[in-house]
Amino acid sequence: MKPIIRLDLFNPAITTVTATGPVTPTAGVDVSAVIGDWRVVCQVISQTAGKKYQVNLEGSADGFATRTVHLIAGGAGSIGPTADKVYSVRRHELDAWIIGFVDGKLRCNVTELDPGSSLQMRCWVEWASAL
Repeated sequence: MKPIIRLDLFNPAITTVTATGPVTPTAGVDVSAVIGDWRVVCQVISQTAGKKYQVNLEGSADGFATRTVHLIAGGAGSIGPTADKVYSVRRHELDAWIIGFVDGKLRCNVTELDPGSSLQMRCWVEWASAL
């Protein structure tokens, strides 16, 4: 069995977001070396009660001048650490994607977040090692 490699999109791995826009690092994470059957995962650890959120994945090979967008997470209501939500998308579920391509970068963009909301999340790419 091949070991699973995990590449976090944030540093530190868990981040708290209080406004819309690309999540740091806004320049994205290099995903050009990711090979094989990969999966992108977004774990929403906590969300303010009664508030809405939407998180998109964005892939680009030109510094996000152009980008491919895929909805990864969205919803409303109270989410807490004992009942978090995990969203994922696998390679075969997307027509074309930037992962594994030369100069490929991936980032998260919070496109909807109600005023007064606080969203705590973690996102990563995982794939089987070539070892």
